[in-house]
Amino acid sequence: MNFPATGNPPIKRRWERNRSEIHPQDSAAHPGPSPETGDRKPHHPKPSPLGKAGRQGENFVTASAATAKVPDEDRLRADLYDFLGALLATPPTADIIRKCAGLSGDETDLGKAIEALSRVAKVSNERAVESEFNALFIGLGRGELLPYASYYMTGFLNEKPLAVLRTDMARLRITRAENVFEPEDNIASLCEMMAGMITGRFGAPADLQVQKDFFSRHIGPWAEHFLSDLEGAKSSVFYASVGSVGRAFMEIEREAFRMTAGPPRTPSTTGDSQ
Repeated sequence: MNFPATGNPPIKRRWERNRSEIHPQDSAAHPGPSPETGDRKPHHPKPSPLGKAGRQGENFVTASAATAKVPDEDRLRADLYDFLGALLATPPTADIIRKCAGLSGDETDLGKAIEALSRVAKVSNERAVESEFNALFIGLGRGELLPYASYYMTGFLNEKPLAVLRTDMARLRITRAENVFEPEDNIASLCEMMAGMITGRFGAPADLQVQKDFFSRHIGPWAEHFLSDLEGAKSSVFYASVGSVGRAFMEIEREAFRMTAGPPRTPSTTGDSQ
């Protein structure tokens, strides 16, 4: 299953590698996220398509990261994370909806969910999907759903899960792209971060244990619950199918990480793994 590129015209990635890691002399001008406050300077990243994760290298990725070989199955994982992240970050264009309509699946739960998304996309239009997105995530005051780890894990926004994420982002040299203002624990942002870690967008590709640690702390505890809520939300039509695809994929990821060697590590035991 191949997923469509999700930027036409190209849109800026939401999360980038901290440039101070590449250019130490610029550290004062380009600080990474503060674990306590999240304050940072804008980084003016180059536009880059979302999709086919890591195949269009960022200008400030190191040569070793840009040329790292990533197994095909991991590129497919990254493609799906990027695909979900883009759909959950902003309403899709008519071109992306058409590409969704062209997707095909298989007899697995994930494949069936992709087939269902394709069927819904064939009868969807850009204006209707944008209205649906706004009702779900924006609304008057707030949308039907709040797609943030802090909210799902504590019942409140901007709580400890966000502070823990900011600490891990600083350690992994991940920083905010220009003109991105929502809290970092948004589900769309977490999906893009996971894709970038897999393919080496933020440096060398993260090893499986680092991926497992990040997933277990920031995605695994709540994403399936959120995606299930997305499937059942009263405003969901197109996005109900997006939720089904996401939930099936997260189940696969959770089970695959469960079978890998080594338990998830706590922030105090990870050190700097990059």
